[in-house]
Amino acid sequence: MHPSTIIVTGSSIASLNVAYTVTPPTTIPSGFSEVCINNDWDPPQTWGKLNEGREWYGAKNGAYVYLNGADGMWWMDTPDGLGKFVARFGGEGNVPTDGWRPLPGVEGGTPKVAFA
Repeated sequence: MHPSTIIVTGSSIASLNVAYTVTPPTTIPSGFSEVCINNDWDPPQTWGKLNEGREWYGAKNGAYVYLNGADGMWWMDTPDGLGKFVARFGGEGNVPTDGWRPLPGVEGGTPKVAFA
């Protein structure tokens, strides 16, 4: 069973340091859709391919955390839909609490995740 809420702290990106709640796989993050549209990708098709029908975690500000089925990594994205940190999928199904790595161009502290 996945926790219903996660809390991110310690990220160098303030918009990621918030609470996230479980969101159904049929809901596509607005930032994700925006990135798709800007790249001429079909948002539902791309989300379906990457998210593979899994629940994900969304924040009120639009930031989100999801398990990307294409690369097997957990992704932490800012409200604009841009990925900022990734963590290796450990097989237990839950979001990793640590081990987050910054993507190129991201400086500063890496996030920690707590289950609420």
